[in-house]
Amino acid sequence: MKRYLLVISIFVALMALFCTSCSGSGSTLTGGPNSKSTSASTPTPTPTPLIMPQGAVKSIPVVASYYQAIKEKNYTLAYTFVDANAKNSSGQTLTEASFKQMALASDSESGAIVNVEIDPASTDSTQILLTIDRSSSLHYHAHLTLKQEGTTWKIISLDRI
Repeated sequence: MKRYLLVISIFVALMALFCTSCSGSGSTLTGGPNSKSTSASTPTPTPTPLIMPQGAVKSIPVVASYYQAIKEKNYTLAYTFVDANAKNSSGQTLTEASFKQMALASDSESGAIVNVEIDPASTDSTQILLTIDRSSSLHYHAHLTLKQEGTTWKIISLDRI
């Protein structure tokens, strides 16, 4: 998805540049050694910032580290971001062994994770929606619920890896 957006953005930028240069509103050159060139200044576009409540992004570094560990198949490290009483979508407690089994099954059935997009799904950092791409071309959403424990965040429920 990011590649598609990048390709489209580049195409649009090139088309805008082409249209600007062909429209005659760019620089105008007149012949002769003493002639001056005039150019109209082109305004630089300013990106529109994504405005989110400050609290909505506090747990994202933990989620990013969690998925980086999973991408590297370091399930022991990934499990350190999971609360000891975390539940799966069936309501069962996730032990380290059951978590590892769940991750291995996902990798075996759908291939390795190749991309993860993180989207805060709440304004208080407790709900995260993920868009995950796997090497088998499977594209799906996963949902994490987190809670803050002191200064750190822990995953307390997940529906899939």
